[in-house]
Amino acid sequence: MIPQIDPAERFVPVPGYAGKPLPEAFEDFEGSLAPLLAEYPDVEAFDATAFYSRRRELLTDQEQEELSRFDTGSYDGAIAAGGLVVYFRGSRKEGLALPDQSLGLNFAPDCMSFCVWESRQQALAGSASPEHAQASRRVGKWYANFAVKKYTITPDLKILSQG
Repeated sequence: MIPQIDPAERFVPVPGYAGKPLPEAFEDFEGSLAPLLAEYPDVEAFDATAFYSRRRELLTDQEQEELSRFDTGSYDGAIAAGGLVVYFRGSRKEGLALPDQSLGLNFAPDCMSFCVWESRQQALAGSASPEHAQASRRVGKWYANFAVKKYTITPDLKILSQG
């Protein structure tokens, strides 16, 4: 049996990716996304969410472990909700990324993660999972700043920002 490749491994971040709009944050974003979207021929528009964050300084080992545990739980809840096309878990970068003006962020992020869903309804269901809700209640404990940016992606790879 051939091991399945994690769809997120298709996405290669560019330098300073954490401060860029979703399509510009990765090398050949559209080319990396196209084969994944092709697996869903009946979807008219995909829903994407990018999470920009700046981690609090000096988290304890216990807080780091808790963040990792809740992040994994959120991912598991998203998978269970159904409709998740890809989840890219960003890595915290040393140094802060100056945000692109089009993002409208009032902070310099050190990480960005994103997920793409088959529909807005499935994205809402994933964010309503108990695991995601538990993690959401704790974000202020781990992050000094964060912002969520929404995108719509059409099957022909037009990427529209929703703000």
